[in-house]
This record gives sequence, structure tokens and C-alpha cells, in this order.
Amino acid sequence: MKRKNLFLAFMAFLIAIPLTSCAKKPKLSGTVWEYDRVVMMNDVGYVGEKESIIFSSKTEVTILKEEWIPTIMEGTPRELIDPATGKSTIIKGEKHRTSKMTKKDFKGTYTMKKVKVNGNKLYRVYITIDGKTEEYTIDGNLMIPATSSLSDQRVFKKKE
Repeated sequence: MKRKNLFLAFMAFLIAIPLTSCAKKPKLSGTVWEYDRVVMMNDVGYVGEKESIIFSSKTEVTILKEEWIPTIMEGTPRELIDPATGKSTIIKGEKHRTSKMTKKDFKGTYTMKKVKVNGNKLYRVYITIDGKTEEYTIDGNLMIPATSSLSDQRVFKKKE
């Protein structure tokens, strides 16, 4: 009987370990979460976007967005000198493709709540910027937009 009780207590302990680790509330203050989809293209340069969510205090958040946009630029002008006359002519360089980065930053507030989704307890982060609220689900070291569509599959990784 004692062995059976000891075995049952040991099994309950083993089952309780994953449940308590899953239920642990994540700490957001002072953390940075990044989504990076920037790639280098040989003929254009960098293309894509990078987004960082910085939780600076218990309620304040900053979102930094960087986007690489393909553009067509004129090349550098050149000076041609005619050897016969010595006259110089300035000509434009050829057009070429490149990319430019645009940066934007947004400041707002956030709250975190424990919710039940499909029988599982999860933590949701609600980020409000300029009156617009976005919902994110925390899954370990990943933060996933709760309302993401197939065209917007952004997954933020916790930066160590």
C-alpha cells in the first residue's frame, strides 16, 4: 500500500512539473521581440521588413519598423573630355536598381491577460498605439499575432 501511494505521489509530481511551467506568467518588461524578413537580392539589394517590439516598462511599449523598398536611381554623373578639342562634357550615369530603408517608430501601451483558448490557458498581450489595439499570443519564446491572416504570418522571437 505504501509503495502504491508513493508511486501515485511520484506520478502526480511528474505531471505537475509541466503544468506549473506552462502556467508561469511571462515577464515582458525589459524584453525585445523581433520579426525579421530581410533578404539580400543580388540585383536589387536588401528587400523585406524588420519589426521590433520593445517592452520598456510595465505598461509602455515601442515598436520599431524598418522596411527596405526597391527603387531605381540614376548613377553618378561622369565627365568626358574630348582629346581632340579638350572640351569636357558631363553625362548622366545609367539607371540602376537599389533599395532604400525607411524607419518608423511608434509608442504606446500594453496589457497582458491570461485567457482560455480551446481549453488551453494562454497569455495574450494587447498593444494599443494611437487608439488601435493589436492582440498577440505568447507561446514560450514566440509571440504570434492572434488575428493574423495567411498573408500576414509574422512571428516575433524573443531576443536574448
